[in-house]
Amino acid sequence: MSLTINNLPTSGAPSDQVYVCLLGNDPSAPDTSFGYLDFATGQAVFSDKTSWAMDSATMATTLDQITFPLAVPDINSGRIYFSVGAPFPAFPASGPTASKDNATLFDKIEFDSGSNPNINGTSVDFYGISYVISGTDVNDGAVQYGFDKSRSEIIGALTSIPASTPTTQESGNTGIFAQTVVEGAAAKAGPPILRVLAPKTMGLSDWGANEKEFVFWATACSHFLDAYVTQHCFRPNRAFSFYDKTYTPAGPNTTYYGTTDADGTLSLWTDAAHTQPYTPVPTLAPPCAPWPLPSMKPPPPHVPSNYHNVNGTQDEIDWGFLLLGNSVGTGAADHWGNDPLCMAIMVSICRGVMHLDDGTTSWVDASQYYQGAGVPTSDTDAPLPPVSTKNLPIFYYASVLHEKGLDGKAYVLSYDDVYGSNPSIFFAGHPDVTIDLHGLDTVMA
Repeated sequence: MSLTINNLPTSGAPSDQVYVCLLGNDPSAPDTSFGYLDFATGQAVFSDKTSWAMDSATMATTLDQITFPLAVPDINSGRIYFSVGAPFPAFPASGPTASKDNATLFDKIEFDSGSNPNINGTSVDFYGISYVISGTDVNDGAVQYGFDKSRSEIIGALTSIPASTPTTQESGNTGIFAQTVVEGAAAKAGPPILRVLAPKTMGLSDWGANEKEFVFWATACSHFLDAYVTQHCFRPNRAFSFYDKTYTPAGPNTTYYGTTDADGTLSLWTDAAHTQPYTPVPTLAPPCAPWPLPSMKPPPPHVPSNYHNVNGTQDEIDWGFLLLGNSVGTGAADHWGNDPLCMAIMVSICRGVMHLDDGTTSWVDASQYYQGAGVPTSDTDAPLPPVSTKNLPIFYYASVLHEKGLDGKAYVLSYDDVYGSNPSIFFAGHPDVTIDLHGLDTVMA
């Protein structure tokens, strides 16, 4: 990969305050060896992954000290990290935490410069800064993806999401999004906003100032989509068609079919007559546990850094985070993160289109995502008029970032590549990649 990084004059921060490092796996031993690009030699330096630790003094430098274009050697599952105003703190090979205890303004870009060369911006974990990636995709030609808006504009949109009334609402409570803002230390003008987290990134204690707050909001997040799932997606006596996650606009694509019985259990079929079950996963139960399961209450005195449930029993599966495309289930939920039909259903629930029966049209049409309208107001079969957007649980974090992203593309859900809403560039044969930094500006709370 031949990489050029431009800090635009309007970005909001000088280049001598923008720190950069390139990290990733050793292609010859990706499971055990991890390292960094040495800017002085142009070589990747790898060592044991389990003991690896970030050292800004040797592994990073400011943008003004780098000569571009930069020849990036083969690195697998790589990350380009940017920090603004301060060098990176020490962190392990898994990367820096995005939680409240990290006071650094930073962000990352994912890339692979080895056997499958590609690069993509990501907001799967959080939104931090604005950048645009330009390159030549093997299928789409010259493309540009990312955010060319200031941090002020995007964070303003993310912090203006309407809150639910009442605030005690259990399902579809949009108040969860107000809890995801990470602030830095308060200064005279107030605390700066460092980033806005995706709800799935939140550690348990990130949800509030005390146990009562974070248990309630973590539970509300886990149950965010419950009413939509049970009343509209898994409503009784549905019949619909859709494609699996391998869909491409050019095709050919295989059509699959779904039906629900009187109890809302969903059956999957390979034929329109509903006679040939889809054998890997013939049925799916409504993926919702009763409130307030799974229990978010931590055993004192320890507060876990993350609260994804791993017990494997259906009542204790953290369905909310699984549905948001951010965790692979265990036991009864294993197929959600591994089966190509279940993954397409899961991401379509998140996008607010899974209730539509013409899935071969509506589920693959990005213009219909996150609309929140046209859903029946009950689970009866009788056609009902569209309802107001504010009455439905739109996943606003994804909605805002897709709206602000160039060409509507953003990597916001872990499965945003399903039906192609992600901003990946596969640049095999076209190694020239440019990153323009648009938004590094300070935003005060």
